[in-house]
Amino acid sequence: MSDSNSEKEIEIEIGLGAVKLPLEDLLFLRPGGELEFSRPEELYVTLGLQGCLWANGRLRLEGDRIKISLTRVFGRP
Repeated sequence: MSDSNSEKEIEIEIGLGAVKLPLEDLLFLRPGGELEFSRPEELYVTLGLQGCLWANGRLRLEGDRIKISLTRVFGRP
């Protein structure tokens, strides 16, 4: 018997970080504008499912691929 739920695809949202900027700068942002982030040694990310926080992880580059190692999955020990 096949489990049809195991074949469903779910969109995972990845949050890369946060930046603080003056309200005035925010009001002047337009399409094509840029926000500058510092690049730490390790980049920690949050992962969400349908708008809810699901996990934390560490982003790394491996060749031409981007991978995320999960460090915590919420709702699990």
